[in-house]
Amino acid sequence: MLDDILGIWGDVALTGKSVESDLATGKKTLPVLYGLSQSGEFLTRWPTGIVPLTDVPWATQILLDMGAKDFTIHQADRLTALALQALSEANPAGQPAKELENLTRVLLQRKN
Repeated sequence: MLDDILGIWGDVALTGKSVESDLATGKKTLPVLYGLSQSGEFLTRWPTGIVPLTDVPWATQILLDMGAKDFTIHQADRLTALALQALSEANPAGQPAKELENLTRVLLQRKN
């Protein structure tokens, strides 16, 4: 899910990935699926699943305005919390358990 966010709103200097390609190629990321689940302009302008490069800034902004980024962040937070809870309930021991928990937390905070 964080890759989905970075693919639309990431910092190209940090990610090395174009923030236009996911939308321009019609990739159905979670923010896009959220946008499609809402009624409105995004849904009506996505009939072919491909956003012309000239419309990418519009699509990026409308997804932001409709709450797609916040929704995706919330889902990533929620599912990470569930994963950490499941890890805790499994009660793993030792350094590998600590490493797995640390990795989970780091992945949630990634910016690139």
